[in-house]
Amino acid sequence: MKAWEKFEELARRARGEPTAAMGVTARVLRTIRGRPAPAELDTPLLLTAGVALAAASVMAAVMVESYLVLADPLAGLLQPLSVVLP
Repeated sequence: MKAWEKFEELARRARGEPTAAMGVTARVLRTIRGRPAPAELDTPLLLTAGVALAAASVMAAVMVESYLVLADPLAGLLQPLSVVLP
């Protein structure tokens, strides 16, 4: 427990030490003002991305039915058996 008591003593001393006052506000504001303005949006790129998204959405909607057939290719073959067998 000696080590713990020594640690507590050091912590108590550290809390009592005065801290140096530093004014960094002016430096921070100068840095922020010195940065360039953010670039404007690239309209052709956004238009192309929008068209690609629309095309992908249409293809996804069209391909859902094909995917269901591919997911279970024997469904059409086994469907008559489910009607005959209870």
